[in-house]
Amino acid sequence: MSGLNAAATTSLLHGQVTARLRAESPEIELSGPFGAVLGAALDWATAPGAMDARWVRMFRSLGALAVADGLSGDSLRRVFQVAAEVAGRPVIAARIAEVATVCAAGYTAARDPGEESMVMRRRRLFHLVMANEPDEELAREVNWPMPRTAIGIALARLGTEPLGELGPNVLAGEWEGRTCLIVRAGDPVLKSFPHRCPGWRAAIGIPAPLAEVSGSLAVAVRALDLVERYPALRRPVIDCMAESVNLLLFTDGYLLEQLIDRRLAPLADLMPKQRERMLATLHEWLSRPGRGQAEEAAKRLGVHVQTFRYRVRKLQEMFGSQFSEPHGRLDLELATRAALLRTSHYRN
Repeated sequence: MSGLNAAATTSLLHGQVTARLRAESPEIELSGPFGAVLGAALDWATAPGAMDARWVRMFRSLGALAVADGLSGDSLRRVFQVAAEVAGRPVIAARIAEVATVCAAGYTAARDPGEESMVMRRRRLFHLVMANEPDEELAREVNWPMPRTAIGIALARLGTEPLGELGPNVLAGEWEGRTCLIVRAGDPVLKSFPHRCPGWRAAIGIPAPLAEVSGSLAVAVRALDLVERYPALRRPVIDCMAESVNLLLFTDGYLLEQLIDRRLAPLADLMPKQRERMLATLHEWLSRPGRGQAEEAAKRLGVHVQTFRYRVRKLQEMFGSQFSEPHGRLDLELATRAALLRTSHYRN
């Protein structure tokens, strides 16, 4: 989104939210401090970037301002409901929901400092950790043992089931428009997640020091975005470490198509079924080179060993020097893997 388009989107959102609230909820005062901070919240919701500690403090203050203005909890919830409805776009609506969560914690704390719920406090801690400003005292209060090495997990809802109970060691919150978790590296929940939370897809990020867990979570969020575009990558649980090459391949769709078109050009004139067979043979040959592999490769492909050897000879004729050039061979292996993944025929 260009700067001009982003500004126009924000201005339109401000205007429509203000108009609806004044018409439907006149008790909400929008011309004072509450309205000013709400405007900043809408600015944040329409722009990229994580919610750092500064934003957390601001959005908590929005809740306190609502208390000062005498707003009920229902009125405050109505503000964010209207904003999400006006936004329309799921990404912006999800970011508005992040603001609403932090604002609600500030509202509860301002109304009755002893009544902020455990869920709200854990979500507040989540945002502080993501901003690399973890509060050790708050972590002790909510019984979350801060790990040295952590993993970020991004979630996507596949059905209607709520998120299952994950235990006190898992910190949950909203980030980049997704439900996300922070968990200690090696925690048993990483293996038991599919059983605990059916109806959800999880992308497990790369282990990282707690101070860098936002990077781990960014990898997981990108993985879910890629999975939505490329069905061959879809699994209930995506281990970003194990799938790192495949995820890298699909990060830039345009460059990937150029690589496939350039390196696999000798197969372009084949019929679709024939091209598919030759791609599968090429992948077997490139990934498991050496004598004595033909029998195993033929079994994996379900063909006679002589058929496999015939196809290999044809491929050698078609691709020529690409096999003897290190960079050419690597490009060819990546292009072959990507082409098979794109058509859901890749064998891990």
